[in-house]
Amino acid sequence: MRRNQDPRGIVVLWLLGSAACGVDGVDSGPTGPSVPAARSLGAPEASALSAAGAVSGRVVDSLTGEPIAGARIHAGDAVVESEASGVFALPSSLSGVLPLRVEAPGHYVRETRVQVGSAAPVEIDLLPEGEKFDLDFFDHVYRELGEDATHRWATEPAFQILDRVLDCVELDFQGYCDVFQATDELAAEQFMSLSRQVVLDDSSPYTGGRVTGASATPVEVAPGTRIVRRDAWVRDTVRFALVQLPNDSSWASQWFYRGSGSLYSGLVMINKRHKSLRGVYSHELAHSFGYDHPRGGWEVPLPSIMRYGHGEGPEPNDLLHGAILYRRPSGSRTPDRDPEDFVLNALRGQATAAGELVERVLN
Repeated sequence: MRRNQDPRGIVVLWLLGSAACGVDGVDSGPTGPSVPAARSLGAPEASALSAAGAVSGRVVDSLTGEPIAGARIHAGDAVVESEASGVFALPSSLSGVLPLRVEAPGHYVRETRVQVGSAAPVEIDLLPEGEKFDLDFFDHVYRELGEDATHRWATEPAFQILDRVLDCVELDFQGYCDVFQATDELAAEQFMSLSRQVVLDDSSPYTGGRVTGASATPVEVAPGTRIVRRDAWVRDTVRFALVQLPNDSSWASQWFYRGSGSLYSGLVMINKRHKSLRGVYSHELAHSFGYDHPRGGWEVPLPSIMRYGHGEGPEPNDLLHGAILYRRPSGSRTPDRDPEDFVLNALRGQATAAGELVERVLN
């Protein structure tokens, strides 16, 4: 994987999509890991909670949705334990925004923050150690071997398919195509249909149901149009293009805000040599959702679409771990640490400074 940083350092505000990131069920498949059931982001219903205090909530297992009894919740100088139902309450003497540390046997410690005094109850899900969740795979595919934070969409992106073949007319210093020019050749119908099919079929599995991929719209490009890669940004949009490249690669670009980990836009470039290979489309689409392979596809530790030449679409490991990715706030770190500006029970629409806009290019 290679990176280019945008020297302009654009600073923006990004809306957090939700307050809590719990999981309250599983879908069991016959051939692979259970996948956390899709659910809308939000706090659990108040009727599910019996405890009362400065903050009330419950602790559950990320994969099963089952309550965790005896979990220790550290908030400031206070330490409380969850009941048999997973319910807990923090002392009413606490106030302000506090760091929260939640630990339970057989689970990874969750570190986050909570607003004391908020009426919104919280649901805290903990990742199990071992079993079907694999931290090494999660760190490898989403966190650059644990050295970076996660990147994901906080909103549903649109999808566009450019209707003309692009020719690569200028490379950047890393050997990636930097400037394209639209040719007289219309993109093959196979490319148009495969792009639509992969977006529709694979978006939801890769994101635990958070991105539906409901539509992929063709976009007309006039012959001779020059497109500089950095000028191809379309906010909240993933673009597909069929390209004539001087090598045998297809690749994707992500643009994201470093401070928040939120994806800004994506660009999927399918080499003409690969126009009939569905697995290539699916692999590059996964890149646009926050998936990666820092040491190359051959080094991915479990079966996954991120392995070069592996499968035609999402694998069971992608379904399980992709759902976890999209149930954590953007910018989470290993093993389960939320970004410092994230507050678990903050109101929807909380804004945070996102930091510089950064591009990374992935094969």
